[in-house]
Amino acid sequence: IVEYAERCQASLVCVGPHGRRGPRKVQSRDLTEWILGSTADRVLRHAACPVLVASRHDERTAPVLGGTWLVAIDFSAQSTHAAKLALELARACESKLVALHVITDPFAQLDPTDEQEPFPPVAGLRQTALRQKGAELEAFVARELGGFAGTRLEIGEPSFAIAAAASELNAGLIVMGTHGRTGLSRLFLGSVAERTLRRSAVPAVCSRSS
Repeated sequence: IVEYAERCQASLVCVGPHGRRGPRKVQSRDLTEWILGSTADRVLRHAACPVLVASRHDERTAPVLGGTWLVAIDFSAQSTHAAKLALELARACESKLVALHVITDPFAQLDPTDEQEPFPPVAGLRQTALRQKGAELEAFVARELGGFAGTRLEIGEPSFAIAAAASELNAGLIVMGTHGRTGLSRLFLGSVAERTLRRSAVPAVCSRSS
């Protein structure tokens, strides 16, 4: 699949999440997670073009055309590349785009030069993180996406937050960036992308940047 996609200069590869034997599950962190089939997993790890992984056949999903799409943003080059791809596809499909950023560590948002109490209340810290990252996300959307996308912020573990937000928004598609790698490192997806694919029933496009 990967070799043929390269020969014909494919702009997108679409694969199912599992093979003939059907979906498989594992228990992780007290939750049931799905394992991608070997073909989907390997195509994702080796394809140079974006890869769309279809939703599980037993899950009801929102429409892709004319629906809401979620693009994960962490301000890296990979997520910027994915955001621009999501914008192009969403416009072609007449879909609404929502840019999501997940704050994993609110304490990291503290400005060490800011004259504030050394141990601020947790609630105040969360509001500070949301305010600062919210402004950064708005600026990103205005700069990279021409203001076309809405914005959303969450605090928590990224893959859980992305899957939960997609479910809450009834999103028809998730778009994520992965690292462009070579050699042995090419065998590994970005952990957030990999975990999101395991936890979400929403179809996802994974795009790597070189």
